[in-house]
Amino acid sequence: MSSGGCTHERGHIVDSRFFGAGYGTEASRRIFCDVCRFQRWLDVEAALALSQAELGMIPKGAAAVIASAAQVCALDMEWVRAEIARTGHSLVGLLSALEHACPGDAGQYVHLGATTQDIEDTGQCLEMRDVLDEVDVLLRVLVADLVDLAETHVTDMALGRTHAQPALPMGFGLKVAGWVDELLRDVERLDQVRPRSLAVQLFGGVGTMAGFGGQGRRLIHVFARRLGLAVPAAGWHTARDRVAEYVCALALTTGTLGRIADEIRTLSRPEFGEVQSPWRPGTVGSSTMPHKRNPEACEQVVALARLEALTEVVDQVTFDLGGRWSGRGET
Repeated sequence: MSSGGCTHERGHIVDSRFFGAGYGTEASRRIFCDVCRFQRWLDVEAALALSQAELGMIPKGAAAVIASAAQVCALDMEWVRAEIARTGHSLVGLLSALEHACPGDAGQYVHLGATTQDIEDTGQCLEMRDVLDEVDVLLRVLVADLVDLAETHVTDMALGRTHAQPALPMGFGLKVAGWVDELLRDVERLDQVRPRSLAVQLFGGVGTMAGFGGQGRRLIHVFARRLGLAVPAAGWHTARDRVAEYVCALALTTGTLGRIADEIRTLSRPEFGEVQSPWRPGTVGSSTMPHKRNPEACEQVVALARLEALTEVVDQVTFDLGGRWSGRGET
């Protein structure tokens, strides 16, 4: 079958122009965009250069040039793509492009004393922070909506169930209050994970800071302040507990959302008929059965929650959030 001139750049359901809205948002695509990831790495390189200049480690003029040149739109990204394929290295091509984009001798100060994982781990923490920021806003909106729902139905009777079987009467508002209570714990947990998980990495090849001329501890504080991240006591190149705790906290939140969605899906079955998902005019439940009102949004949440539970286990054992082998770091 003819491809119709398609460049085949979208090979995953999350990025699909047609079905992606069910599995991702504009915010998630922005956060996990690979071009934006390169920009984060460039932002980290710029912050490093400016921090080193602040401490007199490199000329201020050179740092200003590096910071100005550290823009994806100003670099030859096709050349970077080719260099990644040629070298098999995730960062060297980008660094070379940045060096060549710096006029004069400023390029020689790019990445001074740092190692690849310093840049990529720090960039990943910026990415993780963006995720937490977005999730925090969404959860607080959801909690507020559920509080309103609970108050509206505080006196409405519902059938309490245990083991999915009819048990005793209860207020529907109480059921919703239980959802709110769990979500508030999720919000609190995600807030608590920030200072432990969102930390800079700047310790050099084997974690000794040897490339920073004795100013490593001063430098990392200035560097962290510029990026708004925590300062770790030691390098965490191979200690992935920060990422694992972050993933666990998100998995618990996803589990909460999956539990709520599953209950709504179950109680919307005609034989129960106790709740119903919103239905917009024009929505089609089935191509052959126009009467169908399938709770597809709830089903997607349940499916994604189950996938997250599996992924969380795999991530802890083998991968960090960037999809890279967790044992890649220099020791």
